[in-house]
Amino acid sequence: KEWHVMLTSVNTTNLPWTQTATDACVTASDTSGVTVEYSAAIQLEKTTTLTSAAPGEVITYDIVITRTGDGEVTGLELHDLMLGDNITLPSQILAAGDNMTESATYEVSESDIPGPIVNTANVKGTLTATSESVRAGDTAEVTVDYKVAIQLEKTATPTSAAPGDVLT
Repeated sequence: KEWHVMLTSVNTTNLPWTQTATDACVTASDTSGVTVEYSAAIQLEKTTTLTSAAPGEVITYDIVITRTGDGEVTGLELHDLMLGDNITLPSQILAAGDNMTESATYEVSESDIPGPIVNTANVKGTLTATSESVRAGDTAEVTVDYKVAIQLEKTATPTSAAPGDVLT
């Protein structure tokens, strides 16, 4: 007999068996414990095309969430404090093997100097079959370009003077 297991720990069945010598039908019953192995994994990858940016430039972050484990995950929430905390996803459900991408931007400011800009995103959800919580996170880092400079120009009035004259 072929068995198909669907996330259950106990499988009970009645096994019909025909005895050929007497042609009588015998029924047997048995219970067997089955351990089902599954993966509750989810993956988050956060990338940007910029490795460095200056104040005033805009960084675009791409965030890819992939269901790397078995079964469906629901109630997905994406959090990124730098990009507005709770980012709206195109769906709150991911089936096994599926992924979704979300993009968000951040404008570099002078308060980001001296850098680097370290940006972390976290995703969480619930494995439908077991109500187990799944979580993942990733960080992207961008160097801040800036120049520290000061310029000094000094002029005197009048442009010529004799000993004892006052210049301003």
